[in-house]
Formats: sequence, structure tokens, C-alpha cells
Amino acid sequence: MVPAEEYIKIRPIKNKIIGMTLSEAETFIKNNNIYFSKYKILRIRVIHKDGVLIDGRQHLDLNSFCVDIEDNKITGVSCG
Repeated sequence: MVPAEEYIKIRPIKNKIIGMTLSEAETFIKNNNIYFSKYKILRIRVIHKDGVLIDGRQHLDLNSFCVDIEDNKITGVSCG
């Protein structure tokens, strides 16, 4: 279980990614050492694109940001 303070610490990073394209966000993650708890964020998983479910798997991946995309821009980010 990830402590609540870890979700609070990662919030500013998630807010930076909102509004970026997928390519911009992937570059941002690649060029920065971003950690959620003790796990380095390595990838972005697209969950919804333009309102369509792309990846509905329910699994815990602490190395990924899960994003929603509308009109090629990230509109939502979750992790853990």
C-alpha cells in the first residue's frame, strides 16, 4: 500500500503533464527522474482516448502514469 503523502508529492508532476501531448509527456518522463513512492516512472499507459476505453486492464503498475487523452492532449493522469 502506498502512503497518502506519496500521492500528494506526485500531484505537481501530474499537473505538469496535463495539457501535454503523449510525445511531450514521454519526453518529460524520460528527461526527469520521477518517482512515485520508491518506483521510478518509466512509461505512460493510455487508458482513454477521445472517450474510448483503450486499456481496461485492472492491475497495479507503480512504474506508470495512466492517462486520458482528448484531442491529442492529456486531460487526466493517475498512478498507482
